[in-house]
Amino acid sequence: MTTKPWKAALIGLLAFGALANAAPAPAKACYVIDARGQKHEGIELRLVSPGGDLELNVDGRARLPFKAGAYRAAMIPRPQEVAVLEKAFQDGQHEAVVKNAAGLFDKYKFLGWGGPIAHLEGQALLQTGKPQDALKAFAKGRQFPGEVGDDLTRGIVSALVDMKDTEQVQPMLNAMMASSRKQDAAFAFASRGRMLEHANKDKEAVLEYLKVLLFFEDSSAVSGIREDARGRAVALLKKMNDGRWKQVETLK
Repeated sequence: MTTKPWKAALIGLLAFGALANAAPAPAKACYVIDARGQKHEGIELRLVSPGGDLELNVDGRARLPFKAGAYRAAMIPRPQEVAVLEKAFQDGQHEAVVKNAAGLFDKYKFLGWGGPIAHLEGQALLQTGKPQDALKAFAKGRQFPGEVGDDLTRGIVSALVDMKDTEQVQPMLNAMMASSRKQDAAFAFASRGRMLEHANKDKEAVLEYLKVLLFFEDSSAVSGIREDARGRAVALLKKMNDGRWKQVETLK
């Protein structure tokens, strides 16, 4: 039997409406990288044991278990609590960051956010003059580095510099200075300047800070390091009543 044209049009319209009203598939914003390096994506990832066992909800139906130690990495979208912690740090609320970071670290360390949380905690501790505690925070984060492994290493160097632990930090600085990565090398020169400054060798410190400005062109990777070095060099030159601070301040 032939379907009349108006009926065919009506059927098509109803089918289109059903498709339009169908709920879109949830975005797969979580993932686990297993021991073989294979990436498994899903719509939800949750911690099912304090030791690090995970369960990945693939699509609302299939669920994959991952035992602690049987995966390389895992990640969920940035939790709101972590966003709040980042905002607190940006606003200079360092005591609040230190107060809340430890609990959040334990909560999210297996879900991709241990490293970033520990880095915030360590930086806040440095800002409050507690380099020994900062060193512990950075070292803790290195167990769950995620995407901030390099930041944690630089944090460890900063803590050791503030602790004036030359014996431990010098080999790390030497390796960074020889690095092909501009950010590491620039950071190493700036850190050596801070070490000299701590030792009251102001002229030598200024030279290290100037190396950062002269050897490394401004870029997103080194802009923060350059401006910190510039500020420190200017402050020391003013302290020494050296009028060349004006040249350093405008040095490109």
